[in-house]
Amino acid sequence: MNTCSPRRLSFLLSILALFAFLGTARAAETVDGNTPPTVRNNMHSCPSTAIITGVNVAANHLLCLGSFVDIGGPLTTNERVDQGTVWPPDAVTRAAYAYTGPTMHWCGPDQYMTGVDVLNNRFNCARFPTASNINYTQHLGPIVIDSTTQRNSMHACPRGTVLVGAHFTNNTFLCAELPFCLNNSQCASSSDTCEVLSTGCATDDCIAPTTGICRRQGTMTFREDNGCLDDSNGSLTDRSRNSVRFPDNDSFSNDDARSLQLSNVHAGSIIRVFDNSDGATNDDWTQIFVKSTQTSCIGTFQSSSNTPSLKVDFHLVNGLDGKVSRVDVRSAIIDFAGRCLDVNTNDNSVQIFDCHAGPNQSWTSTVTGEIRGWNNLCLEARDTEIQAWPQLPAGQSRRAPVRLAACTGGANQKWSVTEAGQIRLFGDMCLDIVNGVSQSGAGLQVFPCHGGQNQRWIDTF
Repeated sequence: MNTCSPRRLSFLLSILALFAFLGTARAAETVDGNTPPTVRNNMHSCPSTAIITGVNVAANHLLCLGSFVDIGGPLTTNERVDQGTVWPPDAVTRAAYAYTGPTMHWCGPDQYMTGVDVLNNRFNCARFPTASNINYTQHLGPIVIDSTTQRNSMHACPRGTVLVGAHFTNNTFLCAELPFCLNNSQCASSSDTCEVLSTGCATDDCIAPTTGICRRQGTMTFREDNGCLDDSNGSLTDRSRNSVRFPDNDSFSNDDARSLQLSNVHAGSIIRVFDNSDGATNDDWTQIFVKSTQTSCIGTFQSSSNTPSLKVDFHLVNGLDGKVSRVDVRSAIIDFAGRCLDVNTNDNSVQIFDCHAGPNQSWTSTVTGEIRGWNNLCLEARDTEIQAWPQLPAGQSRRAPVRLAACTGGANQKWSVTEAGQIRLFGDMCLDIVNGVSQSGAGLQVFPCHGGQNQRWIDTF
């Protein structure tokens, strides 16, 4: 959430890739949860705040992970008996995972399994309340097909994943990466934070959720003076897709800010500050492009500068200082040589180009695993090539060109980001610079992950 990320969707996902995103630490994992076992909808279920990670069919035991309580209450707030959904849902997904087995029963793309009735082939499925989507990546994209993992004397999903589907006859589990965290201990890196709120929250009218996303956190604080010394007018993190309209959020003082303090704000951040409350760019606006991670002060919004670490562009109409009404955060996607992922606006193809942080180099990552860019289109790997992968000659590597297209919700548009800086699709496929050379006009593809520099990116997702 998203959020909440890893590119992994080729069967038997690398468990290491999952660890890279979430780490090995987990919330409390217990057998059964209650004695006698909890029953809901006439099936054995985990407690109302827990998710299933394993099943011992013979002993009627469940492995339960919890507790999760969010804005809307426990998981059972949105629990339902599944609707007979099957996986893989389409030929593209089957080809992407190289999956040759029978379809299996699963909860669906954003559902967690909370109960099992093996004899009647039914599941209890749940999702977190929609109101809290901004706080974690909801999409269950990175998938593992597992038939061997054992934990607590039962078949379990690999650590870092949860059970979302099963074919019990074939002893096959469908496991998905846990897309949220409860606390910092669940994050892979000690420098990561389990980010629960990414914008200011007034204590009298905002209830903070309990789940978040593990990410490298940077903070931006607006100040009343020129020079970042006076009182705060509000703060937010550098997460791509953050947007605050000051009059609508009483944690922000409208029309007071004159400077911006950056605290560990990460390379790739694109911060656009407006004095028009609707975010229009036909009045004063300033764009701040962070080229390298910054702890510094933008002392005034009414100047432009360009250094190796920071670029500020001020667009004057009648003066911005003391009139800030809105801020939007986007991300550049920067390669190993300091060039940016860029959209050719003539045909929506994606290429490498010198960074300028314009609209065709500005990206957001959504709670459903999409990476959106120019004209709100989605980054995707072309499905015609993906469907041909099962017929490739032995020894020929899978690959598919990358482009922008209308968002469809398809598996070829679901991405995740690892601690190592890879942008993954289908678990083991990485966003890759064709031929490995960073130069303006170089093409992009998905290619099996190999850890090379042409598959490593800087972003603020």
